[in-house]
Amino acid sequence: MAKKRVSKKEIKKQATKTRKRTPGLGQQLETVDKETFDRVWKIVEQIGIEERHFNDLQARYRNMASVWLLATFAAIGFVVSEPIEVTFVAREFLVSGVAVAGCTGITLLWVIDLLVYHR
Repeated sequence: MAKKRVSKKEIKKQATKTRKRTPGLGQQLETVDKETFDRVWKIVEQIGIEERHFNDLQARYRNMASVWLLATFAAIGFVVSEPIEVTFVAREFLVSGVAVAGCTGITLLWVIDLLVYHR
């Protein structure tokens, strides 16, 4: 026995007949009393304010870390390119010291970010 081919139109028609109609968001909001809606809306607004503040802090920390890293690279470039006379320290040790200072600064920013803002 051959199967009967069903068109897309018939499938859509059958699906709309059997699908349960759920009320839309507008109809659901009309059933909520005004006092409850106002309280929930104030909470949503406060959460939005807190989220924007957190995102602003994150952007500032990323900016500070980028500037710190750029300053470290600039300092290393300066030490390598300029003839600096330091009698008790070799140039390679000076570059290493600048790199360690840069790493320490970025690590401290990371620790502050983790321990203070992501707890």
